[in-house]
Amino acid sequence: MSIRRIFDIIGPRGFIPNGINWNNTDMMWDYNFFITHDFINKFNNVYTQVSVYDCNLNIGECRDIHIGEIVYNPTQNIIENNTNENFYYTIHPFGNSGIANGIDISYHEGQHCFDFISKKAIEYSKAKNFYFIFDYSSEGCIDGNLFESIHKACERTGINASKVIVITAAMNTYDIYKQYLDNQPHPPKNLLYTAFYPWSLLAKSKDTEAILFQDNIVNFNGNKNVNSLMKESDLDLLTNRSKKSLCLNRRLAPHRLILISYLIDEGLFDETNTSFDIKMLYTLDAGFDLINGSGFDDRPYMTGQDFINKIIKGFRTLVQKEKNVLDYDNIWDVWGFGFESAKLYKETYFSITTETLFYEAGDYISEKTFKPFQHLHPFVLIGRPGVLKYLKSLGFKTFGDYWDESYDDIEDNSLRMQKLLGVIKTLINKTNEEWDILNEELKPILIHNRNNLLSYGAKKVGNTYIKNLNTLINNEPNQKNYYLL
Repeated sequence: MSIRRIFDIIGPRGFIPNGINWNNTDMMWDYNFFITHDFINKFNNVYTQVSVYDCNLNIGECRDIHIGEIVYNPTQNIIENNTNENFYYTIHPFGNSGIANGIDISYHEGQHCFDFISKKAIEYSKAKNFYFIFDYSSEGCIDGNLFESIHKACERTGINASKVIVITAAMNTYDIYKQYLDNQPHPPKNLLYTAFYPWSLLAKSKDTEAILFQDNIVNFNGNKNVNSLMKESDLDLLTNRSKKSLCLNRRLAPHRLILISYLIDEGLFDETNTSFDIKMLYTLDAGFDLINGSGFDDRPYMTGQDFINKIIKGFRTLVQKEKNVLDYDNIWDVWGFGFESAKLYKETYFSITTETLFYEAGDYISEKTFKPFQHLHPFVLIGRPGVLKYLKSLGFKTFGDYWDESYDDIEDNSLRMQKLLGVIKTLINKTNEEWDILNEELKPILIHNRNNLLSYGAKKVGNTYIKNLNTLINNEPNQKNYYLL
């Protein structure tokens, strides 16, 4: 089973991603209109960011077709073919939907990627088996602006919004869309389809398989690195580890600052392998923002004056430390794929996984969640609520029988953070002897989780994705959160 993707343009090196702003693509001639990482890096030095690119929906089960190869029968209102398959015109924003949607005018000059859809594609979308996919499944930081911009673009271009499927990596994509609709004095008549797909699961499964069984030299984003993963046999040998936990951080968002500041103030930081670079603060006024800032729901990051004082005290020391390096000196250049080092996991007993989002609206799952599975590591997840529940639905096992995982059910961000920090403190304060005994009990779970990760190959994921996508569009636009996997 494969998904049929439609493209407007074929370049010298193949299909050109749909929705590109042709006003700013003169440098693409140097790359034969083929979007590579080298092109993206060069482009980003001139503009803020490339608007769209092609990620093959990250399912690996696609058949690409030029729009000139299909036939639209207006009488029967269908794209004629020998099967009953649907056709999808795909657009994938490159990391920032605001640029692709024209909200960020630094590159797109206020123009939406839908403004560059061909008239033929818009005409063909009248067919009952032709749809547009706005595929933002590599990211989950979304809000009502995403849906507002798409609805406005549909009105402007004559696209029926009910022929558009918005896919993101936020489990609550529909909830966010519903909130936008509820705030409209005159809600749109035609609604978008929405769906959730964790883009990173298949990508991390491929990453793991390649390192374990193929070539441990992984080329990602123009970087070649020698990678390594912990072996099953290591679990019995690695006792009396030098540190209790591993915590890898790039951009220092509020939840990461609060965590590291807490570890410092509690005297636990030296018991961890925690990476950070103060140059990667999310804002130069981070200290002020931690005290006065709030999440998407306008609730403060922290509540309780004693807790706030503790974090700010730790934050002052954090700023003085400036940087803590574990494996790569330049943290900025480290990506979630192709930068795996078994050494860091062998030295520690468990991971403190700081997901990308915590105080934002999107219940996002990135590759960070799946890294401990790769390395046979137990973990505590600092992220949005409900992630552990979803992981269990995918067949993964977590650690609620061994420590408190009730944090996964706490909606209030400040309370969830305080619960998490308490769990982390308890785990760090365990002796090495206690951890060595605990690891014996956890070993079957850790092996199961890696094997389960490896099971999510392209065929399994692709078939599930396509089956669920077809089920979605065979009904009216969904009225609940819908999962493609």
